[in-house]
Amino acid sequence: MVKNYTIHYVKCWPSIFEVMKSEDKLFDIRKDDRDYKKGDIIVQQEYNQITETYTGRENAFKIKWCLRNASEFGLMDGYVAMSLTPFFTIKIFNYILYIRKDILKTIFK
Repeated sequence: MVKNYTIHYVKCWPSIFEVMKSEDKLFDIRKDDRDYKKGDIIVQQEYNQITETYTGRENAFKIKWCLRNASEFGLMDGYVAMSLTPFFTIKIFNYILYIRKDILKTIFK
């Protein structure tokens, strides 16, 4: 049986994109408007806020854990803190997603 998961495509500013790509930062705090949950995939699309354009570079991460409703820890209401783990390189991810969907069945058992 394949578990349900969602792929979230999100904007990511270049300075954050680089730190995430290097795996020095494996968490993210975002507005909780997409029903993020454990097992979902986040695809960060690098976005240049000065030129207001996407650069074409992407990072993919799997959500390991989510924290919500924790104002006692400084997390504002309506936001989610997520622990992430690198997924695949985006080229491999796109290959699996669009060409070899059967592989996803074994990954998400």
